[in-house]
Amino acid sequence: NELGGTVVGADKREYGPATIEVDTASPLFAGMPSQIDVWMSHGDHVETIPPGFSVIGQSSKLPFGAMIDGKIAGIQFHPEVAHTPLG
Repeated sequence: NELGGTVVGADKREYGPATIEVDTASPLFAGMPSQIDVWMSHGDHVETIPPGFSVIGQSSKLPFGAMIDGKIAGIQFHPEVAHTPLG
């Protein structure tokens, strides 16, 4: 919201494993496979991304799972937990 996008509460909380497709040309996902298993845990979602951002990760349930604009990136999964194998 602070950067001009829209974040809204989800009708249903997403908690558990997911597979996301990532843009491996992005510096955030360089050297990684194009599909990665991640752990989701959120009760909100990005409805519109801020101006200047590009989508670099998405799943069937989450069209804006990762985005980037220069050195600012946003992700909506947990890279730090053991449930995200490549995190």
